[in-house]
Amino acid sequence: MKLKVDMYRNTLIEQVTNLLEKSIVTGKILPGERLTEAKLAQQLGVSKAPVRESLIRLEELGLLHKTHRGRKVVKFSLDELLDLLEIKRLIEIYAASKGSKIASEQTINRLKKLVDKMDELLAPSNYSKLRGINHLFHNLLVESAGNKKLYEIYLHVAKHARWTAHLSLEKPGRLEVSNKEHREIFTAFARGDQKNLQILIEEHSYRLQEQLVEAKKREKKLKH
Repeated sequence: MKLKVDMYRNTLIEQVTNLLEKSIVTGKILPGERLTEAKLAQQLGVSKAPVRESLIRLEELGLLHKTHRGRKVVKFSLDELLDLLEIKRLIEIYAASKGSKIASEQTINRLKKLVDKMDELLAPSNYSKLRGINHLFHNLLVESAGNKKLYEIYLHVAKHARWTAHLSLEKPGRLEVSNKEHREIFTAFARGDQKNLQILIEEHSYRLQEQLVEAKKREKKLKH
C-alpha cells in the first residue's frame, strides 16, 4: 500500500485522516485489515502523533474498531451492508424527489456535467475516477433537497455502503449500464418527473444489492 501526503495543504492530521478514509471507502485498505501507528507513520513519512489522532477520528466515524494490537477496518456482515444500502436508497429517493421540485439551474447543470464526465471516462482504466464522480453525482442528488442534517446523515451512511460499489462497477459491462442509469436518473430529475425518478433510483440501487449478494455467495464458497 503506497500512500502520499501533501504536507502543505490543510493540517497534517486532516491530510492523513482524509487519505486513510478515502483508502478505506474505496477499498484500497480492505475490511478487516489491521492498521498500526508505527507502520502508517513510516509509509506516510510522518510522525506517529498525527497518525494516532487520525485513527481516533476514523474510529469515531465508525470505520475502524480498536483491538489490543492496534485498529482494524470494520468488516460488516451481509445483513449489515444490506441495511446500509437500504437506508442509502431511501434517503436518495426522498431527497432527489424533493430536490427535483426545487433544484436551481446551477444544480441541474452540475449534475449534467457529472453525467457527461462519466461518459467521457467510460473505460476500465478510469475506474477510480469514475467511482469518484459517481459518488459526487449521488451526493449532489441528496444535497439538492436543501436539508443539511439529512445530507450529513447520508454522507455518514454512504461512507460505509460505498465499500460495495466495486462489486458492481468492476463487473464486465457494468460501467456502461451504470452510466446509462445515471443519465436516465438525471433526465428524470431535470424534468421533475418524481415518479420515474424514484423507480430509476430504486432499480439502480437494487442492481448493486444483487451484485453484493452474489459476491458474498462466491466468497462463502471459496471458504468451504
